[in-house]
Amino acid sequence: MQNNNTNHNSINHNNINNTITMLGWQEGLEEIKLTLLQTSMLDISLQDAKKNVENLLKDNIVNIFTSDFNKAVNFTKQAKKIGAFCTIS
Repeated sequence: MQNNNTNHNSINHNNINNTITMLGWQEGLEEIKLTLLQTSMLDISLQDAKKNVENLLKDNIVNIFTSDFNKAVNFTKQAKKIGAFCTIS
């Protein structure tokens, strides 16, 4: 008899929509690097990436959606290094 049980505890993060939330920034934020980081890692247009940074600098929360969990994690780590505070949900 074939076992059709599925392990529901294992999650494939690439099939889930992940939200990167840029919550704020610290003094010395590298705006150009943050803009280019979005375009290179998250495939966001330059125009949208610039708008995201402008909104962040105005103390607005910015949400970016991606289906790739690993990209979200790597983006968050790199953004922190250049002065942006991010979370993933």
